Amino acid sequence: MDEQTTETRPAESPIKRYTIKRDGDRPLSFRGERIGEGNHGSGGTSGYKCDWNRGVCVRIYRRVVGGYVVTWYGWSCWQGEGSSYRATICATAADVVAALRDEDGTIRRAEAEALADAAGSDDALDAVSVEDLDGE
Repeated sequence: MDEQTTETRPAESPIKRYTIKRDGDRPLSFRGERIGEGNHGSGGTSGYKCDWNRGVCVRIYRRVVGGYVVTWYGWSCWQGEGSSYRATICATAADVVAALRDEDGTIRRAEAEALADAAGSDDALDAVSVEDLDGE
């Protein structure tokens, strides 16, 4: 678990209460389950994750009351560079895809990884994880 997320749950329940840290706003608290995660970083000489010196972790949560929460935790090992925390509340799976796009409309590697991971356990996200040109 990273500095962004606090989880609490009874031992017998798969549903957890999450409290998500956000820059410039109050923490976000909800009940649900984490269904997707993606990571990407840079730095180091090996190219392996253990050598990254800055990166981002993207998580997708399914809320008990319906809808989703997408979170970003940006981190750095460099002096003077801090961590960043943000979250977007999404009503639908299509809203999740829109939230995962950057300002240029691109879905980056960590975001794509999180969506693919979440699509494995959520039918609505599975349906929008691939752009179907035939509409079938």
